[in-house]
Amino acid sequence: MLVAINKEDKQIHANQIIKRHEEEYRCPACRKRVIYRSGPRTIPHFAHQTKGNCQAATESETADHLSGKNNLYRWLRSCQLDVELEKYIAIIKQRPDIYVKRKNQYYAIEYQCSSIHEELFLKRTKGYLDADVVPIWIFHSHFIKRNGVYLWRLNSLLKSALRKSSSPFLLFHNPKQANSILAFVNIIPVSIEQCFGQMVLLSEGMDLESILSPPKQEIPYLNDWFKKRTLQLMNEIRFKGLQSKLIKELYQVGISPFKIPEFVGVPLLSGCMYGMPATVWQGLIYIDLLNCFNLHGRISEAWIRSRFLERIKKKDIILNQCPLMSQDIFTALKEYLRFLEKIDYLEKIDVNHYIIREDFILDDHFEEIIKLRLFDFYEGN
Repeated sequence: MLVAINKEDKQIHANQIIKRHEEEYRCPACRKRVIYRSGPRTIPHFAHQTKGNCQAATESETADHLSGKNNLYRWLRSCQLDVELEKYIAIIKQRPDIYVKRKNQYYAIEYQCSSIHEELFLKRTKGYLDADVVPIWIFHSHFIKRNGVYLWRLNSLLKSALRKSSSPFLLFHNPKQANSILAFVNIIPVSIEQCFGQMVLLSEGMDLESILSPPKQEIPYLNDWFKKRTLQLMNEIRFKGLQSKLIKELYQVGISPFKIPEFVGVPLLSGCMYGMPATVWQGLIYIDLLNCFNLHGRISEAWIRSRFLERIKKKDIILNQCPLMSQDIFTALKEYLRFLEKIDYLEKIDVNHYIIREDFILDDHFEEIIKLRLFDFYEGN
């Protein structure tokens, strides 16, 4: 930790200490004695004498964590914000790395350098939200692994930490580059762990609000994504066959999986909420749309929502837990229905009902049409 309490019960930063053995220092949370440490290769900090059971303690701190926390603290101070290092929030027994007040809103900045279990992440995030504190998780840049020019690997922790602005994004910081914050934007899932995305270096001097609303970027990898979509579908057929819920139900409605329409499996803003490829969850919605239309001559949005919820409960469709996305479970369903309207596959005939357009035709240029509609969609039109 970087902050302790001296004998006058005042907070002191480790960098402020001149004489190493001048006095005793205590943890602001548990009030137990802490040791001051510094050296030629050691960032000045405090540490508990024993592991004990300090309620605010999480994992042991590395040099990268101490350095990164200092970097972020200095940046937030430069934004003229009310900033406090390692403030203990007694009501939830948590101590964020940095506590920020902006206008009437409080923020908890957590700089995560080591891997933690997803359940602990969700618990800590929920604690902040319950206390009306907005958690902002910034990860060490080593957390994300590049598999290609625009292809990356996201583990379950990073997927849980996704937050929403105009589109889902993540924040990263390399402690060796003091003034840099990276935003990972335009995220398009390919498989359970792989995704397309862009890493953007945010400019020095950006304030907190700008960091939480990264600038939009043109998407240069839709062609690559379509190739991955085709490969993913072929793998579903080859390796799972009739064990796949999607493949089995396609055959039941008389559709060869090799003939599944190109509008099944498109990248949507809320696609990151799913713990499965877009081809699978959208394919199941497509089947439900066909079944409803063939049975009733029109598609009831209430029926589709009910069927969608049933599939989630049965785990036909798997959702990721993304508490910072601020979306309900029907968001992606609504986005997909709206997309199908944009490409003229569905027509809304009243507030609650659709029909499948009889004049809808898949032609040789349909992939280009979908790309244009996706560009529009990501712009929020």
